Formats: sequence, structure tokens, C-alpha cells
Amino acid sequence: MQNYIQQFQELAPAQPFHLTEHGFDNPAAFDLHAVYFDAQLEYFKLTAWNRFANYPLLYIIPLDISPFIRRSAVPAAERLTAASNYLKNVQDFAESAEKNLNQPIPLALAEQSIALINSQIQFHKQELAHFSASVKYIDIAAQFRKSSEAAIAAFQLLQSHIQKLSTGTASYATDGSDIFFKILLSSDMISTTANELQQLLYEDMANNRERMRIFADKMKLAPADALEQLGKRKPAAEHALSNIEEIIQNLHYFLSRRHIVTAPEHLHCAIYATKPYMRNGSAFLDAPGPFEEQPLRARLFVTLPESEWSPKKQNAWMEKLSIYGMANTVAHEIWPGHYLQFQRLKTAPTAAAKIFTSQTFIEGWAHYAEEMIIDHGFGKTDFGYGVQQAQMALLRDCRAMIALQTATGAITADDAANLIMQETFLPEIRARHEAARSMKDPFVYSYSVGKIFMKQFLAALRNQHTEWDTQRLHDSALRFGAPPIPLLLQALRKTPQE
Repeated sequence: MQNYIQQFQELAPAQPFHLTEHGFDNPAAFDLHAVYFDAQLEYFKLTAWNRFANYPLLYIIPLDISPFIRRSAVPAAERLTAASNYLKNVQDFAESAEKNLNQPIPLALAEQSIALINSQIQFHKQELAHFSASVKYIDIAAQFRKSSEAAIAAFQLLQSHIQKLSTGTASYATDGSDIFFKILLSSDMISTTANELQQLLYEDMANNRERMRIFADKMKLAPADALEQLGKRKPAAEHALSNIEEIIQNLHYFLSRRHIVTAPEHLHCAIYATKPYMRNGSAFLDAPGPFEEQPLRARLFVTLPESEWSPKKQNAWMEKLSIYGMANTVAHEIWPGHYLQFQRLKTAPTAAAKIFTSQTFIEGWAHYAEEMIIDHGFGKTDFGYGVQQAQMALLRDCRAMIALQTATGAITADDAANLIMQETFLPEIRARHEAARSMKDPFVYSYSVGKIFMKQFLAALRNQHTEWDTQRLHDSALRFGAPPIPLLLQALRKTPQE
């Protein structure tokens, strides 16, 4: 890999590319830069970051075979056979993971990993056992049961090993304070200092704080009181999914009327309640990849309250699924966020543009989409939508700030929770959960930092094409795939004529 990177370093400067409205003027040059970026990232993961030694999710997530089961368009026997083949060497995989994982694991990450393992074990014992029993081919079902038993044993081996490596620390930054900035540079080509990034985040927090105050003032309430009111407008749990479908339709109508960005005429996305083994968040999108030739549907999974929860806990969870909260989620996950983004990724100008993506571009666009719809008048007669969007933007700012200050040693777990409570008015129990997440996962920066850089990219595009309207601007921004935004900004600095 070092040899490849050396060759890329020699070739890349002599291969510039520029952006056009429909892609790249030199697609081969973009591919070179994209592959060079990814080679550097993979080398960083293997060396300085050493993720294989301290990040158990790298081993747990690949053992999840639910994608085989979820693709209902394929006959059940074929899905079960494919899953069995995939798990063929699962014991060897687990033993390799046990050998490779040899560094201390932060407590919150260990707890998350163990919870995922427990949910996967239950998935095998319950849902997968039921699914295999429904397959009429006895030999296929028997082979899968054998593979499933091996997978459970592998999960148990990993679980025991992770427990041994778990430490009392909450921080991901065990490799020194510069690891955060190495991640920024290697994952997203962002070169910055702690002071520069902190200033960007402070400015975004101030902007979002003012947005919340303005919208709350229009409700004639203080921000904390306005947020309390939002949670009261929630559907019954049994109507939550149909409520989301209605919000999706309303947002599509809004986009088509306001001409903000071009949305597909039809939504090929089904909405499901998350299964127990998938409940690590309130909602997520499972979208077909950019090379799928068949018109497969995306899947939006939404976590509903569990029946065994207390009434108080169920009610608190449904407050997260208020019409305001779900409108913000739909903007992020469906349109104009991830679903639209992944639809456009299929038409990216090169294969490399479809493959090599940046999390900051992906999450930055989706987070920007939440703000975009409010700024263009969605819910203009109900200011609760603006209050909700501002709260979530502040939460993302807090996450990024905590991740940054965790790296520099400038924050404790209590400080992190207090920051979130102060800025977002979340209750302490949720603030502490969010603080723990931010201290164990540096990539929480992707949302706020991504939105900040996305705005810079859009501003640069607009400056170069002053004749474009908003719709043309946003459509063009999604034509390049989802590479690191600094790479696109670099391509905009000079035009081919210059």
C-alpha cells in the first residue's frame, strides 16, 4: 500500500480536474484523486489509528446477516443458502478478531459492542430460527442451523474478549490528542487546528441558538417551554408509521412546489419498525447501493417503544417521535436528505465517485437538508418545526465540540452532559447518553462540520455560477458523488480557462 500511495503522490499533482455542471471535465483525474484519498485513509486505519486493534464494531457488524434475510425479492431458500455460505468461516473470523483486538476499549464502546452482540444472539435464536423453520428444504434449513450455532459461538467468544479489554475510561482518544485531527485529515481531507475548528463550531452554535430563540419567540414562549410543547404533539405508537408516511408526502409536495431541489416523482422506500437487534437509534435508512441494476426499494426503519417498557418510558420515547421530530428525521433520512442523495449517487459520473465517499459530505448534506426546508418555508405557520430543527442542530454542535474537547483533554463526562443540557434543554438522562456517545465516537463531528463545509461548497458554487437558481445549485451539488468536500473546493479554485 505504501508503494501505491507513493505512485499516487507522484501522479496526482499532474492530473488536475475541474467541476462542470454535469460532472468532471477530466473524469480519469478525479478517479485518481479519489483512489489516492481512499488509499491514504485505509493506510491510516491500518497504522496510526490501528482500528483493528481497538474498535470491536469492525468485527461485529460484518457478522450481521440480516441483509440476506431482509431482501424479500429473493426466494427464502436462496437467502438462507447465501447466509450459510457467508458464515462458513465464522469461527476463524472470531478467532482472528480475538487475536487482533489487543488494546484497551473505552467503556461506552465496550457497552455498545456487548449490547449489539446480545441483540445479534437473540436475532439468531428467535427470528432466524423461525425463518429457517419456514424453509421447506430440510437440508438447507439444517445447514443454516449449523451455521447459526457457529455464529452464536463466535459472538459469545467476542463478547467475553471485549469484556476483558473494557476500561473505565469514556474517551476514544487513547492514542494522543492529535488522533482527532488525523481522523479529520484522513477521513475528510480537513486540515485544521483545535482553535480554528472550535471557532467554527462556536459560530454555528451561536447561529442555531439564535434560530431557536427567534422561533420560540414567535410561539410566545421561552425555548425550553417551546420544546416541552412540541413533545405533546405525538401520534399513538400504532399510528407512528402512517404518520411518517404522511410527513414524507407533505415534504415531497413542499419540495415540488418550492423548487428547492429536484426530488424523484415516486418514493421507492418502505417504512418498518426496527427489529430488536437493530435498535441502536431512533431511525435509519437502508438504501440500495449505487450499482444495483434492479429497482430495489430503500427501507426506513423507525424504532417504536417496546411493550415491556413502563408507560412513562414509552411516553418519553414517543415524544421523540412527535410530528416535529419526525419531520426533521424525514428531511434528514428521505428528502431532501439521504434517500435523495443515494438516488443521485447512482448517476455519479464515474465508478470511483460512486464508491469512494466521505461521511462528512453524506451527513453534512443530510444535516443541511434539515435546515434547508425550514429556511425555505416548511411549516412556516407552525414555528415548532423551526424550534425542533434548531435543537437538533445544537445537539450536533455539542457532539462535535465534545469529540474535539475529548481529544484535547478539555472536557469531562459531567462537563459534556452539562453542555448538552445547557444548549439543547434535553433531560439529564438523555444528555448523559449523548455525552457518552460523543466521547467514544469521534465521527459525531460529521454532521455539524459536514454542514459547515457543505455551506462553504454551495457558496463557492454559487459564486462561480451566479445565474443559477436554488434548485439548480442544489441539483448540481449532488452530481459529483459524495467525495471529501475540500477536494471539490480545490477543484473550484481554478476554472479550466485559467
